[in-house]
Amino acid sequence: MNILHVISGGEEGGSKTHVLNLCRSLKNKDVNAMIVCFIDGKLYREAKNMGLDIILIKQRSRIDFSAIKKVKNIIIENNIELVHSHGGRANLICCLLKRSTNIPFVSTVHSDYKLDYKGNIFKTLVFSNINKHTLKHFDRLIAISDDFKDMLVSRGFDSSSIRVVYNGINFEREYSILNIDEISKKYNIQINSEDIIISMIARLHPIKGHRVFFDGCKNIIKNHDNIKILVAGDGSIKDELVSYVKEIGIDKNVFFLGQVDRSIDILYNSYMSVLSSFSESFPYVLLESALVKTPVVASDVGGINKIIKDGATGYLFKKGDSNDLSSKMEILLENRKTRDYIGNNLYEYAKQNFSLDIMTMKVIDIYKEIING
Repeated sequence: MNILHVISGGEEGGSKTHVLNLCRSLKNKDVNAMIVCFIDGKLYREAKNMGLDIILIKQRSRIDFSAIKKVKNIIIENNIELVHSHGGRANLICCLLKRSTNIPFVSTVHSDYKLDYKGNIFKTLVFSNINKHTLKHFDRLIAISDDFKDMLVSRGFDSSSIRVVYNGINFEREYSILNIDEISKKYNIQINSEDIIISMIARLHPIKGHRVFFDGCKNIIKNHDNIKILVAGDGSIKDELVSYVKEIGIDKNVFFLGQVDRSIDILYNSYMSVLSSFSESFPYVLLESALVKTPVVASDVGGINKIIKDGATGYLFKKGDSNDLSSKMEILLENRKTRDYIGNNLYEYAKQNFSLDIMTMKVIDIYKEIING
């Protein structure tokens, strides 16, 4: 099979990881997977370093539609049998391109398009609605969780055209891990092996609920003054969050690391990983935490409860409730045996149910279903 993946290239989080891991895995299963992106960013460079077949078509803006003809030529020249789109910008290009081709188009819905631009009224009114319109023109949609499928159906999308494929990660690959001193030096922060490290890996966006996380941390710092909070990710509300931690008096405990290239280094050295989102599909940080056996405390939204079983493979808290969050964090802080038990359970459960191989085979089955008609 010859498959073309289309993505903007500006992504920093889960969708970037998803596309790169999927395309490498497809390549190992004799599927010819190419990538087209429109921004010269980390995705393009990482794909090149991984030896993936990626082509950069630079757009001057979102509405630079000269890219359509270039992508069409790639489809023709490489005998592409199916196009797989990821994200709003790619969906718009693919929707317009679909009119002039006779091959099927698929889009993976990585996030809730209504919330992608939360905090920006103009982008929400314009780009979110454009994305909703374009998604209705794809032959199939792949939802990252059952909750996302239900969400799409409730908004008028055809249930029969939606397939669910949860994210997966490679549990067979060997990883080298930085120790706490190496992390301290790499990010120029003052932490050591005596500190209690709590991490949150997420883009700095209102939907991720950082304020809830910081409020929860404030509650537990009262009893543990050696807590250090590592916040990995970048985004439009960084200045706002820096001011907020000063306002609530925990700025001496919080370190903003910016975008990190290896989340597992941070997670491995953490007592726990926290995710306080108001909306999620099935975030990769859960799988990365599982990979290094770090317990997770997460808000009970989206597909998170498919992997985090409260009290068994992690802890869930009510979204927006910082007191519930801090009570769950305290459970893990109080007992090393509990942390080890939860971390090991998470690893075993994720390995059995959310491997990269499982994800890849389900995607291949969807490709075959559509191509073979």
